[in-house]
Amino acid sequence: WRAIEQMIQLSQDHRLTLHAQTAVARYDGNSPELLRLTEQMLQQFPDDANLQLVRLGCLSELGTREQRIQSLRTICQSDQGHPIFWARLASELLEDRRTLPEAKWRLRRILRAHQMDGRSLALWGNLMWEEGDRSVALESYRLAAAASEKDESYSRSYFAAARCLGETQQALQWLRERLGRLRSLSTQPARTLASALDMLDRTQEQFELLEAAAIQHPDDGDLHCLLAQLFSRYNLTEKSLQHLQLAEGKCPKGTHMRTGATVALNQGRLQDARDLLIQVHQQDPLDTHVLDQLVNLDRDLQGDDAALQRLKDAVAKFPHSYSIQVSLIQWLRNFRVEQAAQQLDHFLLQHPGSAWGWREAAIVALLTHQIEAGRIFADRAIEADPHNDTGYYIRGRIALDQGQLDQAGHFFRLALEKNCDNDKAIAALLDTCQRPDDRKKQLDFVLDQLRLQTTFGSGILAYREVAVGKIESEAILAGLEEALQFRPDLWHCWSALTHQLLAVNQRQRAVSVATSATEKFPLTPRIWLDLALVHRAMNNETGELGALQHAHQINPHWVDVARELYDFNLKQKNYPQAEQVIRSVLKADPRNPVALASLADCLYQSGQKQAAIQPLQEACQLAPGYNWAWQTLTQWSRQIDDGSSVKQAAEFVMTSRPNDHRGFLRYAETCDQVPEIPQGLQMIQRALELEPRDVDSHNLKAYYLGRLHQWDEALAACQPAIFGDQLPVALQMRRAGVLQHKGQTAAAVEVMQSALRLDPDHYAGWHQLADWADEIGDLELYKTAGQNLLRLNPHQPVPYGYLADALLRDSTPATQVESRKLAKQYLLTAIQISPDYSYATGRLVVAELQDNAADAAQQALDLGGQYLSDGLRESYQVQISAQQAANDPQAQKHVINLLVDWCRKGPHNDSALLQAVDSFSQELGQQAIPELVTKIGTACESPQLGLALGQLIARIQKSRQAIQTIKQIPVGAAWNSAVGQYLRNIPQLDNNSQRLDSILSKFGKSLKQDEACWAIVSSAHLNMSRNNQAVQWTKDWQQRKSPTLVGLVNTIASRWETFRVDQARQAIDYALDRLQDSDDVYTVNLIHVWAGLDAILRDRSAQAVQHAQSVQPRQLSGWYLVGYQILVTAIELHQEVTQNPANGASACAKLEPLQLVSEPRFQRDRLTGWILRQLQGQLAQKSGRTWSAWWYQVRAFRLKHSW
Repeated sequence: WRAIEQMIQLSQDHRLTLHAQTAVARYDGNSPELLRLTEQMLQQFPDDANLQLVRLGCLSELGTREQRIQSLRTICQSDQGHPIFWARLASELLEDRRTLPEAKWRLRRILRAHQMDGRSLALWGNLMWEEGDRSVALESYRLAAAASEKDESYSRSYFAAARCLGETQQALQWLRERLGRLRSLSTQPARTLASALDMLDRTQEQFELLEAAAIQHPDDGDLHCLLAQLFSRYNLTEKSLQHLQLAEGKCPKGTHMRTGATVALNQGRLQDARDLLIQVHQQDPLDTHVLDQLVNLDRDLQGDDAALQRLKDAVAKFPHSYSIQVSLIQWLRNFRVEQAAQQLDHFLLQHPGSAWGWREAAIVALLTHQIEAGRIFADRAIEADPHNDTGYYIRGRIALDQGQLDQAGHFFRLALEKNCDNDKAIAALLDTCQRPDDRKKQLDFVLDQLRLQTTFGSGILAYREVAVGKIESEAILAGLEEALQFRPDLWHCWSALTHQLLAVNQRQRAVSVATSATEKFPLTPRIWLDLALVHRAMNNETGELGALQHAHQINPHWVDVARELYDFNLKQKNYPQAEQVIRSVLKADPRNPVALASLADCLYQSGQKQAAIQPLQEACQLAPGYNWAWQTLTQWSRQIDDGSSVKQAAEFVMTSRPNDHRGFLRYAETCDQVPEIPQGLQMIQRALELEPRDVDSHNLKAYYLGRLHQWDEALAACQPAIFGDQLPVALQMRRAGVLQHKGQTAAAVEVMQSALRLDPDHYAGWHQLADWADEIGDLELYKTAGQNLLRLNPHQPVPYGYLADALLRDSTPATQVESRKLAKQYLLTAIQISPDYSYATGRLVVAELQDNAADAAQQALDLGGQYLSDGLRESYQVQISAQQAANDPQAQKHVINLLVDWCRKGPHNDSALLQAVDSFSQELGQQAIPELVTKIGTACESPQLGLALGQLIARIQKSRQAIQTIKQIPVGAAWNSAVGQYLRNIPQLDNNSQRLDSILSKFGKSLKQDEACWAIVSSAHLNMSRNNQAVQWTKDWQQRKSPTLVGLVNTIASRWETFRVDQARQAIDYALDRLQDSDDVYTVNLIHVWAGLDAILRDRSAQAVQHAQSVQPRQLSGWYLVGYQILVTAIELHQEVTQNPANGASACAKLEPLQLVSEPRFQRDRLTGWILRQLQGQLAQKSGRTWSAWWYQVRAFRLKHSW
């Protein structure tokens, strides 16, 4: 720098002075300065082709396409213009269909002067391909490859085009002949042929070819490095290390070490890779790619502080390096934003003309809430580079954050006028609109810019994505059709139009558009993927498979396509083919976590559960942030090896990356059983020490504290002080979840709505809100949530199911008919998208049956019924047939036979069977009863026949007639099932007490002998408020060999209802000892509610907490939900009063029935009141309020003994 300063003093504009400055700028990676100096030199030497090329290179990085084209036109107009500039101009013009004629003219002129110029021939091939003359294009690619034999890219282009046109073998033969001519001169032709074989999945041939080339050229170190990397990707470790050793001394040392690092990374040896990269960095300290790799490994292995120190050391060693300072600033902005401003100040002192620096300063100011400083920095960025769209976008974001909508819209429009593909500006522009008309106007502006400018396609996709849900679907469709008319050369236009046609249910036209797109863009896999989605919507599995296979053939390593094809094969249960698809991805990238997880999923579904653990464990170790893989490994590991595999994966991450918080977080996630939660919380604390701002760690902490019913601590964990007022949306949603778990669903809904206003595109949030809205019965909110789910994911069936369910519940006379019609359409769409979405099939069948449209119900069943399980298909078929058989005796007989045949098949879903029986008319039921009695006579051990008969008896027959029918049934499993189902229905029937007494007088002794019937009778007594009779019926519970949990719950409940608390405790203790052997989750919940209430009434808070933690409140209903709310509230109040006795009065007030219990029927319930008064007495006693405690006990006594 001292020498340059002396040169500037001697002659500032001298060529040598400027040349020295450009050399330093190039050394420092300072592209803006290099551009400025080059333009200054061009003022003195305007015809210097080398300077012109340097300037164009800088403009490719810093400028706009229009600037490059303008410069190239100026050069080409000069008589001194070199043909290379003509070719570059033609290449730029080929990007836009509107300038193809000029590009064609310029290419012809070049080819007349230089007939065998490889680049021009390849460009001519691109032009012919775009115009649809594929055979000429293919010949042009071949000529380009022949004319420029040393440039392998032309040979690769020729093979790719030939493969698309079905001439793969001819192209392979051409590449082999080329290799035969050139194999002794270079290994490059062998590499090109090997890449072609790789595209064809001929891996073994690829290996043999390259190894033969390595034998012929043993001193080609680069080839040995290539083989080392290739073999390491296929886990052929020995061969990989062999070629790595052979490469040593035969290639640059830096290349050898880089290859060694890549091999080490492929083999999971992160520390070895880091050590090698340190040596590479010492050898070439200005290589920012190596520096970035090294920083990432430092962060994984030693934490953020080590990574930051590495960057600071690099900047200190090379304080004038533009690119290294950029790396440091970008890292600080991502991970230590509060320190970025200071570094930017230093950077801008060195480079005051850097528009990038001013833009970064504006972004950092925004992130640290320094709005005014951000505005000033953004204005400086625009001043430094008025052609860059990002500066205007940042300025618009600042105005938007300040609520200045008009000003924000102005800057967003300026950004789009500079670059119509700025998808962020398109989305932000709509955020400035408050009315639908404004949104339409702004989207029209976006379309105008897309028409006027040279869009590269992303703007078209962004236009549709942003417009969906903001303006009418037909308006979006019209805009996309217009876009296709003025830019048919962009696959993006065809893709966006295809998706919009699907959204408006124009499927046939979508097929036509997608098919035309594949003809126009046969080498674009995304277009074939679009066609596959269209065929899926049309339920055309053959077409879907063909399109997916074509896309996969074009790019077998593209994970998105591979995943779709894999999912298709999984749905068809074609596991070998699915596995082959995923392994094709792993061939190219054996450490791809998504592909490894998919392979594991395929193995698991095919029954190879043990083999599935290893690839999934590897995926988790490679990607500590891959949530699906970790959650799935946790689930499988518990089933297969008692959780050891997932713990091993977490321990591997903690050991190999001790300063990576995610290892500790993942281990904490495995501790989700209540006894393990304290250990999990310790791991979370360690994770937060490493990364205090990690949202997932705070989220899990709040969830675990909620599981422990530490509500105040859980809610506090949702609002960490480190975030200040800028609380992440995920934590706001977790707060809603804690409130809902606590039983405050209405409050949870309010918090969730507030969070979704901040992040309206959060799919999981809307999904949760839909469930809660359904739970509290808010139909309008339920519908809104369904609409947003559909907006965010229109190509999946679930949103259609939610929205259809909401519409089917519409009871408003003015809209009910239209709502049902639309709901059925949504359900049909869901089935067409995914026939295995059984909810949509069942819901549509039921809806059609409710509307007496049996034929339409049959069509729905035919469409998706094959995926229904557990007897649902048979149930719906019986229901449809029953409706079709009205007034047709012969058809009615067929329905009865259908039911009988189904029942005889064996165990199935009882609920499905009862639905089928309930569809019988009075006439059909009368005919079915004697037929079923007869059939049971020949198959008395068929409980399904008994269940169906019991339901029909309860629905159709009077008490005396029912008893006569029951007498005709042979004693056995069918009899027990029939009588049990009849008893379940008695509480809802007329004269229920008389019916129950009659059945007990006739069959009481037999009913006592069967455990299930014994429990059902006790349930009937309780449901009819015959509590003393329930006590009498269950008095033998201690003498029974194996009473069911349901019977024990009824025993406990009847004792509580009659205030026989000591007897209830004995039954509770007996039931608790039997819980481990039961998979009846619902009944287990009820027992824990009773046990928890008993514990808290006995002032045993620790036991009460354990029981409360064992309850799943979402499965509770009726009084048990009230009991659970009393339990958790009492636990919380006991802790509060213990810590601060002065809160005793307010705690007692919270237990008043009118405040705690919302349903009036339970507010007046004697048992509820007695429990609350007892708890109030306890709290009053704890707080030293003796007189109040005595008064609460008196009120409890009065409730217990009042009648």
